[in-house]
Amino acid sequence: MKISHIKALLLLALAFSAGFSQAMEVNGNIALQYKNFPQSASFPGQKQDYPSFSATLELYQSLGQNSSFAAKLFARAGDPDSQRNHNDIREAYYLYASDNWELRIGIDKVYWGVTESRHLVDVINQSDLVESFDGEEKLGQNMIHYTQISDNGNWDFFILPGFRQPDYPSSTGRPYFPVDQSLTRYQASDGKNHTDYAIRWSNSIGDWDIGISHFNGTNREAIYQPSNTPTKLPLSTYYEQMQQTGLDLQFTDEELIWKLEAIDRQLDSGNYQAAVAGIESTLIGIMESDTDLGLIAEAMWDSRGQTINSPFQKDLMLGLRFTMNDAQSSEALLGMIYDLDSEAIIYTLEASRRIADSFKLKLQARSYENTNNDPFLRFIKQDAYLQLDLKWYF
Repeated sequence: MKISHIKALLLLALAFSAGFSQAMEVNGNIALQYKNFPQSASFPGQKQDYPSFSATLELYQSLGQNSSFAAKLFARAGDPDSQRNHNDIREAYYLYASDNWELRIGIDKVYWGVTESRHLVDVINQSDLVESFDGEEKLGQNMIHYTQISDNGNWDFFILPGFRQPDYPSSTGRPYFPVDQSLTRYQASDGKNHTDYAIRWSNSIGDWDIGISHFNGTNREAIYQPSNTPTKLPLSTYYEQMQQTGLDLQFTDEELIWKLEAIDRQLDSGNYQAAVAGIESTLIGIMESDTDLGLIAEAMWDSRGQTINSPFQKDLMLGLRFTMNDAQSSEALLGMIYDLDSEAIIYTLEASRRIADSFKLKLQARSYENTNNDPFLRFIKQDAYLQLDLKWYF
């Protein structure tokens, strides 16, 4: 059992032994997932159809006037790729909330950022790569999180014990990224047991939302290196220590939103800067209907240039967001990312609709073009997919 799981179970036992003032709230969902890859496989043993199911359990217990315990547990099973059959404690923390400060201790997920295409400043949680190779899903992180609330903005302080090394899909899964995890190396002498630190100030001033953050610890993004072992897989991963200073800005002007994320990273392998800037405009009630249309445009830049570790070094993202404003909460997002150097293109579709009161249907699709000149996308050029998720909420 992982150390983080032991801590979560101890916290859960503490919540049960504390004496409840009310019954524990239990919510969650059970989901059926079907993933289809229409193109022929690149590696032996890979399939075109990947069915599976997952379960998410959310628990909440009040422990008195100012304190509570919350947990979010996730598990997937039945997938032909054994690596995707996994479980994780996304959240399991004790919260004490005063009038002007909060303290969370345990496992939690924290999101920073404002842009759509790439989340540069979001460095607290590790990506769950077997759930979503685009980094949108995150693993829970051990943390002590203190928040000071004031009229001049909020200060968040983090102590982050332990690093979550992500799993990769196996050779029978898709997409498959040929990484030999047994060769993983760390710059820190204590490896995955290293303790990281972070601080963030955020505030809303008029139409501006501002966040300034600093992170000191193990880089959540691996450096991919040749393994140099003929009997092993071609790539290995190396995790450096880094100092990252980040800025996220959002300016809202009626139906127009301006967004910016920018970082400066200090590493032994070389310092670099990256930024995402964009705009989103919403057209209300298009063609005299109840549907709103959001127009999204973002530009990405990375000073490292085009390498396997920086696939979005000079890219443009265009998107259309449809919000139907109906009783079923129907919405859809169409997107395209175009690489100005390699001319590679990523097409994406995300759509969802509630069915009755307890069910939700979600559709995802992704395809790629002109990937041969892209050092990252060439690994997954055959792995365009269509994914359907049917969730029952309880």
